[in-house]
Amino acid sequence: MSENKLARQEKSDDRFQALLSNANASRAISQAVEGTIGPKGLDIMMVDRFGDVVISNDGVTILKLIEVNHPAARMIINTARAQQSEVGDGTTTATIIAAALVSEGMEQVLKGVPVTRVIEGIEQGIAAALNLVKKQSRAVESLDDKVLFNIAEVAGRGKRDLARLVIKGAQLVGKKKLLDRDYKFADAVVARELAPSQVFR
Repeated sequence: MSENKLARQEKSDDRFQALLSNANASRAISQAVEGTIGPKGLDIMMVDRFGDVVISNDGVTILKLIEVNHPAARMIINTARAQQSEVGDGTTTATIIAAALVSEGMEQVLKGVPVTRVIEGIEQGIAAALNLVKKQSRAVESLDDKVLFNIAEVAGRGKRDLARLVIKGAQLVGKKKLLDRDYKFADAVVARELAPSQVFR
């Protein structure tokens, strides 16, 4: 084998190893949270760096406890943090989708598809998904809209009493305040063990 061919082979092997490493790191982060997705998602028990046990089904809480050095793993965690910061929900979904894109992108590159074509394909997929969401979305005109109760019920893991309290709290706060990007409805919640759930001014 000529030196040039050998050098190309080594470069190709290094590239393959880097792609595989990125996909594996992304997959590991995704697997840490994927069981928690949805209203019937499972709780995960972890031990933090201080030795305390943490039980949660919240993707961003779990990801905060994971210490990573791998750049691809950090990218996936940063995706979840951006989702939490912008939307306040959907961190697990964002994590799973981001890891799947990395993994599928690697598969396509290994099949010989140029990286630029893979990126174009992802961008086309994102545009199609956004278009579909826009077509299926509808405006919520009032805080009395039944769809808000349904959303609160799903987010509350099927607890109708909590969903009612969330809607009542949202109505007290008002639509204008809720639409303020700097306002976080969750910050208005005070938690006390064994206390009854209630809404008050």
